[in-house]
Amino acid sequence: MGTYSATLYASPSSLIDGYNQAHADTPFLGRIAWYSVRDVPIAHDTLVQALDNAGLKEFAPRPPSDVDIFRRATKAGETTIDQGDGTTAKILVRDVASDKERILRRVVIETVDGNNVRLDYSEAYDLEYRRETGQFVTSRRTWTDTPADGAVLDIQHKVATWTAAKMHGSEALRTVLKQVMEKNQGILVRPTGGVYFMPRTNDDALSQAQAFASGREQVTLHTLPLVDTPEQAQMVEDGLTSTSLKAADEMMRELAEMLRSDGSVTESKLARIVTESKRIRARVQEYKSLLDLEATGADDRLHLLDSQVQACLLKMKVAGG
Repeated sequence: MGTYSATLYASPSSLIDGYNQAHADTPFLGRIAWYSVRDVPIAHDTLVQALDNAGLKEFAPRPPSDVDIFRRATKAGETTIDQGDGTTAKILVRDVASDKERILRRVVIETVDGNNVRLDYSEAYDLEYRRETGQFVTSRRTWTDTPADGAVLDIQHKVATWTAAKMHGSEALRTVLKQVMEKNQGILVRPTGGVYFMPRTNDDALSQAQAFASGREQVTLHTLPLVDTPEQAQMVEDGLTSTSLKAADEMMRELAEMLRSDGSVTESKLARIVTESKRIRARVQEYKSLLDLEATGADDRLHLLDSQVQACLLKMKVAGG
């Protein structure tokens, strides 16, 4: 009987550690970093302290609003219940109304058979958030016991505890990590998978992000050195060009709208776009210098962006007399 390498059964973390050790002395362009975020709530104060401990406090988000918490906590109460007779009760939360006075959501029960064919549908509870008072009100729509009763108790508990602790959801953590990567010149090399390349000059920032993620149940972050080969350099250049073109195109669409409309070219809007275009240009120049890239596609698009900025400046000057 043949033998099998233990590597085949190694954990992803041990394989990554082994790769990092094997390439410790190999010339590399930078690091590939990717992360996953689990939908486990985290208290605002805990998140801020963790970011501060990792040297990343500047990326701390604002406390979530009570409205945001209400929406997330009520949605998190959705569940399915096996009723023991071949049917399943789906406990769902539906939007009903939202205005300046309140947000109204409704808990409904959808009963399905083993083939997921609906057998019954009923409304069980109303969940209301009153904006003026910040009050959360639960109202029954039937006086008989329902499969949703336990789920609604869970929702009530979540709304109360999450509001008290100002709990953030997974999206806040994704935003923090995205901002850390982008501010430190990270670029997406696989946009749909959240895989970033970080130049070697920003290893410290990546180490801070790893320190933040370490031991935290909500986040897993891995990195690998990207070995310096022509193929890998081309992948980075493609990522740089794609990221830069997307950002430049978004700004050019906004500038084009300003030029088409009357009175919409404002100093604040233009200043924001100029600042962002400078940041993108600085990133392109840094990559060209560090990695000996050409990135002509990104350069050409940024020149077009500069032309539109100048056109907007001229329009604003003419409008101001």
